[in-house]
Amino acid sequence: RRHAGMSFFQEGARKATEDKLVNTPDNLDGISSISWSPRKNLLVASSWDSRVMCWEISSRGESQPKAFINHDGPVLCTAFSGDGTRVFSGGVDTFGKMWVLGQNKPSNVAKHDSPIRHIRYCPEFNILATGGWDKKVLYWDLRQQKPALTMKLPERCYAMDSLGNLLVVGCAGRDVCIYDLKTPNRLHKSERSTLKNQASTQPSHFPSIPLISSIKFHHSFKFHQFHQIPPIP
Repeated sequence: RRHAGMSFFQEGARKATEDKLVNTPDNLDGISSISWSPRKNLLVASSWDSRVMCWEISSRGESQPKAFINHDGPVLCTAFSGDGTRVFSGGVDTFGKMWVLGQNKPSNVAKHDSPIRHIRYCPEFNILATGGWDKKVLYWDLRQQKPALTMKLPERCYAMDSLGNLLVVGCAGRDVCIYDLKTPNRLHKSERSTLKNQASTQPSHFPSIPLISSIKFHHSFKFHQFHQIPPIP
């Protein structure tokens, strides 16, 4: 009997010929992150040549460049706000920027002592979370210039994602830190990943299972599943 997973991958391979290339500039450097708008057919990507670019994607998969902004160094991460009207980005210049789509004058809304590796907007709590190579996670109230809260990490932030009230951070040295955003000033759980190599890609959720991968010469994966976060005593 055919395995259901095999049919899924075979279907994906069949549709590979239908993939569309995004209309990118000829002089574009390497892409460091991509993010989809939660509300519209908009795609943003950051690059090593300091740009954050936005495209509108049609129902036929055709891409139309809309606008772009610049950082003062390579950009490493992007994220949309919950309503899809703003784009957040961070990078080697150590600043986190907020770009209101339709306006080409981004504002600085976050600052680390070292490059910002990951950035996430948490709409349920109206906060922006940034993880940096300064071994910190910072929470930002966008109405204030200083961080609302600083959490120290055991090592540099290499991966970060959020879902609901859960924030998961993968660090150099294979440490995984889990925070409950209902009590963001306390570490909910910390564990050592059994992956042999350094975590190097952003966690993903399926839909409640954070997936962290590591890479050396091949990929390996580990699932971290939390059915329900218990109250912290």
